[in-house]
Amino acid sequence: MKNSVIIRSAKQKDMDMVILLSQAHANHEKTDYSLEGKKEKLSSLLFGSKKTLWCYLAEVDNEIVGYATCNKEPSTWTGVYFMHMDCLYLTETFRGKGVGKLLIEEIEKLAKKEGCMEVQWQTPVFNKPAIRFYNKLGASSKKKLRFYYNNI
Repeated sequence: MKNSVIIRSAKQKDMDMVILLSQAHANHEKTDYSLEGKKEKLSSLLFGSKKTLWCYLAEVDNEIVGYATCNKEPSTWTGVYFMHMDCLYLTETFRGKGVGKLLIEEIEKLAKKEGCMEVQWQTPVFNKPAIRFYNKLGASSKKKLRFYYNNI
């Protein structure tokens, strides 16, 4: 890629763009997305007194072209923490150009700093381009289905 990519932590002023990218990501993965209270909720997770989520942005020529979020989680099976990459999304123009790898590398650095044993994530089974990308990186997969309750 001829333009340089800057990977940086999200700031409060970036919240509108993070929400737009997050909404586009949900649409890409064919799932529902509600804007109701999103800015306040995400701001609390990212910048509140009990920060539980990290967000990295990819910037090219002062334009935000993607994001990745992660949080630290404990593993009952191993007894240690891992970093869960919750989201990784790039605008279509910047896919396949190494930007996603740079975002993952930033999360890997954070995982090491936080004493995590590994980075884990998931993607829908129909997202074949993402699966090819993750396999190319040398990642392994676990065959599981993700379930959730949304009536609590």
